[in-house]
Amino acid sequence: MPRLGVVALGLTLSACLSLDPVDPGDQPDALAGGVGGVGGSSFDAAPGGAGGAPSDASVPDAPGDAPVSDGNPCTPESPKLLDDFGLPNGVIGSAWVGDRNSFAIVDGRLRHTKSNQDDRILYQKTFCSAQSASVRLMKIDGWVGLMGLVFAKGTSQDCELVQVGYSAVVGALQVQRCSNNKWTELASQPFAVLGGDTLAARIDSGGKLTASVNGTDVLSVALGSWPGGRPGIAIYFGGTALELDDFKGG
Repeated sequence: MPRLGVVALGLTLSACLSLDPVDPGDQPDALAGGVGGVGGSSFDAAPGGAGGAPSDASVPDAPGDAPVSDGNPCTPESPKLLDDFGLPNGVIGSAWVGDRNSFAIVDGRLRHTKSNQDDRILYQKTFCSAQSASVRLMKIDGWVGLMGLVFAKGTSQDCELVQVGYSAVVGALQVQRCSNNKWTELASQPFAVLGGDTLAARIDSGGKLTASVNGTDVLSVALGSWPGGRPGIAIYFGGTALELDDFKGG
């Protein structure tokens, strides 16, 4: 199916989020994962799935190289590999905070282990106001409400944040914001994301968020003034087959 086109689905996800319309006006860190992963920028193209619909068929990991990380979190133009999820099967690395019990390491990937919840984990380092992050969506199910990235202003994974991800239910890339315990949908762009695709998002110094898939910009939206904070991974209303890999940030 075309990667970009009009999708006549206007489904509203209301189980946990109440979305109101927006008002116009690379060596991975030792605490994170293991050795290996994908080098290069988070906006480099990555192998995508084949066919027309998102698939949760097994997608091979990209060949490992020798990623280098200097430990500097303020590198939005050249984000480093922070976690390749290469730890032994079990708990995620201690570099993550938030809904840790909803995720686990399984065969060198990050697996979502709880169904139909609103789950987020945040990377423990604070990034600068201009920041970027990316993650590979290795397995996608057909009913996930959102699967992707989050930028949190502080230490809470529940609000005062913006998240960008793929909604299989809507068939689109979406940006949602939580402020003062109220959710707002900022942008939605019909787009087909396949298993193995790399989702990336960056916030520039002016507060504009741009989301891309495999290096191609898909949508952008103005956030206004945005402080430094913690990037991470967001899953909304997803099953236990969801898998992610190669988290980068800077």
